[in-house]
Amino acid sequence: MNRKLCVTGISAAVLTFALGTVITAAASSTIQNSITRLKSVYIGMLLGATETHYGLSGFDSPAQSQEVDNGTINSSNFGYRGILGYQFNNYIAAEASYTRYGTTTGDHLAYSNGGSANAAGTIREYSAELMGKFMYPLAQEVNIFARAGAAYIHSRAKNDSGLSKTRKAISPAYGLGVDFNITKQFVIDISYNQVHGNSKIQPADLFGLGFYYHFS
Repeated sequence: MNRKLCVTGISAAVLTFALGTVITAAASSTIQNSITRLKSVYIGMLLGATETHYGLSGFDSPAQSQEVDNGTINSSNFGYRGILGYQFNNYIAAEASYTRYGTTTGDHLAYSNGGSANAAGTIREYSAELMGKFMYPLAQEVNIFARAGAAYIHSRAKNDSGLSKTRKAISPAYGLGVDFNITKQFVIDISYNQVHGNSKIQPADLFGLGFYYHFS
């Protein structure tokens, strides 16, 4: 609970900082010319809070016909995304990215059918995405954007009683956000991103602050 409150608090602080930066920069941008980008390669890093949505069933052991009857799960943590992109113009870009989600932890896991009554475990998850990015000017030097594409997502659950379970899936990926052009090379954004789940794997969220550098 304390960790979830901490993640929520840090997320709120990130949001407050980002919005303050955007508002301050938007006010000063009125004296600048609008930045135009054509065919630029960029790199970026997105840092923030992640949520993997796993519950007790994330630590089930089908191979041993054991399910988790009770326990404590924390699926909120910190994560990051590394991005390599190519911007075609002021409206369209393409991105390849790698996302590492915060580790999901399970404590005091009680298994049925003679399994452990007090196990601890972890779920580690990552995804690789290919997405298009579509931008629209909201104000001078401020853009709203949407991302859409597909992701390969991989997770592995382990506990100290011998469980080792791997999940893999290809799922839709998308995101929404606001970015601000600090200079022609440097951009910051705040965004919400999700890899959609399916019958094999839970959805995974990343909400955070991004920093980007455009080569020109």
